[in-house]
Amino acid sequence: MFPDVISVSVDTAGIDWPMLARLVSESDAEWRADALRIIGRYPAADPSAPLRRLRGGRAWSYMLGHLFPAMRYADCRVTFAPEPDPVVAAEPDMLTRETADELPADTGAVAEATPVAAVTPAPCSEGVKVALTTNMLYDAALIPDLGVEIAFGSRWSVAADGMYAWWSKSSRSRFWRVYGGNVELRRWWPAGDASLTGHHAGAYFSMLTYDFKLGRHGYLGDRWSYAAGLSYGYSVSLSRYFNIDFSVGLGYLWGKYKKYQREDDCYVWQRTSRRHWFGPTKAGVTLVYIIGGKSMQKGGAR
Repeated sequence: MFPDVISVSVDTAGIDWPMLARLVSESDAEWRADALRIIGRYPAADPSAPLRRLRGGRAWSYMLGHLFPAMRYADCRVTFAPEPDPVVAAEPDMLTRETADELPADTGAVAEATPVAAVTPAPCSEGVKVALTTNMLYDAALIPDLGVEIAFGSRWSVAADGMYAWWSKSSRSRFWRVYGGNVELRRWWPAGDASLTGHHAGAYFSMLTYDFKLGRHGYLGDRWSYAAGLSYGYSVSLSRYFNIDFSVGLGYLWGKYKKYQREDDCYVWQRTSRRHWFGPTKAGVTLVYIIGGKSMQKGGAR
């Protein structure tokens, strides 16, 4: 049975700056020393304003996505007491001896307020996050590119993209024809919340065909060429929905191609060669749109 009088209180404690300083010191962020100096400079005040300006807001965005979720918690306290019996509230001289004998011994005593134990919520699991991507280097070279990246857990993602261009200009038959794609497995650090922000390293595999002829000679790879290697990159948060990712890959490229030239109205084959190349085989300046946005859900153990 519920008590007659219930009191619920909710208090706001604000940001635990000493705890934030500890989390910043344990991270590997390049602006760590600057943030610690700002927090230490305001021991009795709120340093959030200068922190928001640090590194053009990138530091604050990182803290919102990676550090603040570990600091947030909720504390709810409920106190209750039974309502006094109206008979006990009457004047003493109005009570007969018989009535007094019938009253319980502890009538009129107010139960001591009993706080409910504070419960710390378990860390929130972000699960799977999906993003759409486009490599702006390919786009700038007039090779439209579109991809998808799926983040799972707090450290892993898999990305795939495809490109296609089939341009031809009649002035001496210029060709710009490419199609193919890439797939890559990435590991992220520090461990995040599936926001696809921070450092990443991984392994990739690519395949493409091409036909380039911008001058007298043309190069035709009408059979698949392949590349495989290791990659490294860094993804910067632009907003809740957008990141920009910088990456480079070193690996091995192999395949066959044909060299030809135009003679009158014919394309004359000259030779077929094998291409073997070890070095940079992948580069990206990629715009990332995170479907649903980065999580701002509160949670984590304090």
